[in-house]
Amino acid sequence: MSKLGLQKDDKFKFVFDFGDDWEFQCRVLRIIDEDTDEAMMIRVVGESPEQYPAYE
Repeated sequence: MSKLGLQKDDKFKFVFDFGDDWEFQCRVLRIIDEDTDEAMMIRVVGESPEQYPAYE
């Protein structure tokens, strides 16, 4: 998170799939000092939309 300059309790919007324009409100719950290139989800509220629904 230090690369983004985010701190604990900071909020940000995550936009996924610019075609469908899915927006997720996110908040930094904790900073883990671990050398990794991947972020990790600690808690999810609500249902996630289906990424590739079967259109008829």
